Amino acid sequence: MIAERLSPQYADVLVDFGDTLTHSSRPAEGLVKLEKAIELNPVTPDGYLWAAAGASYYLEDYTQALRYIERMADPTPALRLAAACRAMQGETKQAKALARKLRQHYPDFEVDQWISVLPIKEDWQREHYREGLKKAGL
Repeated sequence: MIAERLSPQYADVLVDFGDTLTHSSRPAEGLVKLEKAIELNPVTPDGYLWAAAGASYYLEDYTQALRYIERMADPTPALRLAAACRAMQGETKQAKALARKLRQHYPDFEVDQWISVLPIKEDWQREHYREGLKKAGL
């Protein structure tokens, strides 16, 4: 918070703060910070977009999450999240296609192992993400 007050235009600080808020079960507050960082940096790094997509997912705004992912120069790291979003929207065919693509890039991917290493404060977030990944066929 101090860094943000001293330099509110510093986008990287806002991204870190926003991502921390999201992982601390405060995705709405996190997304505000992330959107400000994106606004400040017109050549938006993929990490900013991925973090905003994650916050949007936890807010159950899957369409917005997918919009952020689609803006990424390399959306490969966000394939899990994209598959979960499609699944949660009931787009099973697209979700399964993304799950197959994910398996090509990460053949050893296991949902429970992935969920166990995520730095998320609350179980509801873990379960919400697990649900999307399982619905996607992962």
